[in-house]
Amino acid sequence: MMRLDDAARALAFAGAVYDCLCSRHRRVMGGIMRSLLLSLCLMSIGIPSIFGQEIRATVSGTVTDPTGAMVIGARAVALSVERNVRYEAVTNSAGRYVIQFLPAGKYTVTVDANGFKQYVRENVELLAADKLAIDARLELGSASDSVTVSGQVSLLQSETATRQGTIENRILEEVPSGGRDLYALEYNEPGVLKTSTYWGSMELYAFGNVNGVAISGGVSGENETVLDGLTNTHSDRGVAFVPNIAATQEFTVQTNSYDSQFGRVGGGVMEINLKSGSNALHGQMYDFFKNDKFRTGEWNDNASGLPKTPFKNNTFGFEFDGPVYIPKVFDGRNKLFFMVSLEGLREHDPGSQINTTLPTSDQLKGDFSKTLTNAGAQVQIYDPLTTVLGADGTYSRQLFPGNIIPASRINPVSAKVASYLPAPNKPGVGLAQLSNYAKILPAVNTYDSWLGKMDYYINEKNRVSFHYGQTPWLNYSKLVWGNNAAEPSTEWPSTRIPRTWAADWNYTITPAMVFDLRAGLARYEGQGGNTFGYNFDPTQLGLPGSLVSQFRRGVFPYFSIANYQQIGSSGVYSYGTNDAYSLQPSVSWNRGKHLLHFGAEFRRYNDTSTNPGLASGEYDFTTGFTQANPFQSSATSGNALASFLLGYPNGGHVDNNVSPFFRSGYYALFVQDDFKVTSRLTLNLGLRWDYETPRYERHNQMIGGFGFAQASPIAAAVKASAAAANCPACQSGLTGGLLFAGANGVSQYGVNTNKADFQPRIGVAYKILPKLVFRGGYALSYLGLSKNGPQTGYSQSTSLVSTLDGGLTPAVTMSNPYPASIFPTGLLQPAGNSQGLSRSASRLTSSIRAGRCHTRSNTRPASSTSCRTVGWSTSPTSAIRPNIWPSTCR
Repeated sequence: MMRLDDAARALAFAGAVYDCLCSRHRRVMGGIMRSLLLSLCLMSIGIPSIFGQEIRATVSGTVTDPTGAMVIGARAVALSVERNVRYEAVTNSAGRYVIQFLPAGKYTVTVDANGFKQYVRENVELLAADKLAIDARLELGSASDSVTVSGQVSLLQSETATRQGTIENRILEEVPSGGRDLYALEYNEPGVLKTSTYWGSMELYAFGNVNGVAISGGVSGENETVLDGLTNTHSDRGVAFVPNIAATQEFTVQTNSYDSQFGRVGGGVMEINLKSGSNALHGQMYDFFKNDKFRTGEWNDNASGLPKTPFKNNTFGFEFDGPVYIPKVFDGRNKLFFMVSLEGLREHDPGSQINTTLPTSDQLKGDFSKTLTNAGAQVQIYDPLTTVLGADGTYSRQLFPGNIIPASRINPVSAKVASYLPAPNKPGVGLAQLSNYAKILPAVNTYDSWLGKMDYYINEKNRVSFHYGQTPWLNYSKLVWGNNAAEPSTEWPSTRIPRTWAADWNYTITPAMVFDLRAGLARYEGQGGNTFGYNFDPTQLGLPGSLVSQFRRGVFPYFSIANYQQIGSSGVYSYGTNDAYSLQPSVSWNRGKHLLHFGAEFRRYNDTSTNPGLASGEYDFTTGFTQANPFQSSATSGNALASFLLGYPNGGHVDNNVSPFFRSGYYALFVQDDFKVTSRLTLNLGLRWDYETPRYERHNQMIGGFGFAQASPIAAAVKASAAAANCPACQSGLTGGLLFAGANGVSQYGVNTNKADFQPRIGVAYKILPKLVFRGGYALSYLGLSKNGPQTGYSQSTSLVSTLDGGLTPAVTMSNPYPASIFPTGLLQPAGNSQGLSRSASRLTSSIRAGRCHTRSNTRPASSTSCRTVGWSTSPTSAIRPNIWPSTCR
């Protein structure tokens, strides 16, 4: 009899683990765990309950006596040659045995039964996810005698309808992959179509092309990647972590799968198995060196007779694995094994040269007497405070005496900002002295990718493993001067840090029943900007503290000066993370001709981002305020640098951006029956149920839909306006407006939920001849849902008001670019959902007719169809505009 109490305790433990991880969904989890226990009870009375494909190998077969009769109770053992670890099973009433959860490697398979000679099959090579059939025909005799069968085991997968190709470590190591990224070899597999156009080198940080494939006609990018059996993809299907080749045992691509374990996939499944240690110590050290001396030049350079671009790339590392053995302290041979690896990258690219224009020392003092056009004419600077209307109806201004701005007129904030600029480092070009600063912008890419794994064979019933890896990639590039907070670079550094955690516990309940529990986290972190201008206090420039206190984050402001080098970075800081937590409990049971599996999968997706934008402001300067005629530009009149020194911005804005935290949950139950109908025919029968919650924002900072039937708060004003005369819908009563997630009874989700996603799976494998197998099947799978509603109203940009008279005179200076006289309540703050439907109606114009003819009554689209939702976006100075955002649905 099976030990039902052991199975129940194991499943209860799995539920407790996930309950700790995701307490928010405790009630959902409780229902799922109750369903699992019910399935187990049903199975105990003979109703098949089932699970899905295991990423480790399986050996199964039928044991018969010399007459062909089934042998019941025979003991089958798969002995790992490298680790001296035994995996056992017992033949059931149908004479079948199944040995599961076998790590890739070499095995000796033996079968013993009373009254029969021992059956021995040596040199059985197993790859990841293999399902090999090894039938044993026993001979009468003493158990001390043995019959050894030599020869290669058939590589035909006659036990499953799944089609797959496996790339072994030897191939991974020896076939050039242009950057030692194992995903670069997936393009060679049948049924895999590369959809991106990039064919260059792919290192371990090159995530843009990793999942850019369509498999077996599926949707590009909608593929699943599992690392040691756990999901390695984000909510948007992006791959989280790429292990280095030296630490990888095998890479398997399933081009079609009828197995119910895999869901949320619209193409193929890519399975990566990491190396495990063995009783022998193994290791390697390597260094791959690439530089311009060893490679050919670019075609265009060769055609033009140009030399090769300098380039240096070192990819180096090591991998060691073996038993944990400390002489006279601990002997871990046969039970505790380790693997550790490091792959480092040091890449230096000289980059390209920039040529930009910096102010001269005279110009920084306000002296523009030597500022010329390329034709030799002086560029004259006019005082915007002297603007007058002439008798001829045109406006004019007075020239600064000597074409020099008096020192008393130079704005102190502008002068302080200008002090961060370097001096020109070469003569300018032409009489205008343009491009007087040159700089080579080198790029340096580095990472140290660490990956470690432990395998512990506690006893014949319990086995555990754990791995952790990270690849902190740093890219330093586009450094223009790099010695103060005004550095313009947006990539100093830009970083990508993928991480992977995973743990696996395998427990043999009985020789015919095995419980397996996996848990892990796939995480990706990305950061951009530069470290020079981050956490800068703008009061150091002279900006008023009353203004700076309203900034969401302190960064060095951005100054855009027409025809001159920008000061400050347009992107000082951005940071985002993508997390995929997963938990997978499962039970496998060999019962008669049925290999029954059942289990569940639970995931939590977290997607966060912080992008403050220009939180301390962008300030734009043109020639407008220093040209002779405010409304007529001229090559010899006005200079943007002069406008900057006077402290008169022509435009700008301050960002107040939301930092969203999106979440979603994914829950699945799956059952599978690998039914060995005859020695030739195997049926893979499965059913999967998925439920994925639509994404929601943790603080409900998201649009939840559009209310078509709700009365508009501006309906009366619209009806009374002259524009309503030709608008029947306006006269009858305007309706519609934004709905905000989590407010006024609106769900926190962006789309409707769907809890009826059942997915049948049927596969057939028929051995026509010893070397010919027919496979076919049918499988239904739903794609993932990774879209959310927009965050209209939760971010706010405050535009700078540079003039109140159409550009004749400046309204503000850099000493106080947002004065209380124009902004009596300070910078604009995000309204969020506080205005309700009025958020859609901040300005009344005739363009509101865009929303007059909607007749749909539903306010939120169902998640089971492809759909489009209508919303609105507004700003304080613009008309209402319809905005369509897609909701990619399941």
